[in-house]
Amino acid sequence: MKKLGSSSLYAVAAVALLVCGCAMFGRGPSDEELIGNTLAEWKAGLVEEDIDRFLATFSEDFSSSQGGGKAEIGDFIGGAMEQGYLEDVEVNVEDAEIAVEGDTATASPVELDGIFGVMTFGVTLKKENGTWLIIGMEEA
Repeated sequence: MKKLGSSSLYAVAAVALLVCGCAMFGRGPSDEELIGNTLAEWKAGLVEEDIDRFLATFSEDFSSSQGGGKAEIGDFIGGAMEQGYLEDVEVNVEDAEIAVEGDTATASPVELDGIFGVMTFGVTLKKENGTWLIIGMEEA
């Protein structure tokens, strides 16, 4: 039986690491996982009443069907936080189905339950520089 020299063992080990390494390390998180992370941050901003964290999930291109942009939603939600409307708010993003089409995606349904009642809506997101950000929301 022929023994492998140390350089041959290193070559075999290097090839094995390359093959296994690709499978072990993968390509990184999927778009669906990244969108889930954005929704989780959005939720945390609302639940923790952290307006900066909340707004960090929005694109500068955000527009509302009521005619407002990112600044207006920030003012609206900031006011709701100050007036106590978001105390004990419950947010369900876990049941949202995510559909990705190129650099845009939708997530629906998203539900808010608070002293204002229950709201159900869909979220539209856009991939900007590798980050998924909210560009629209529409009540269902």
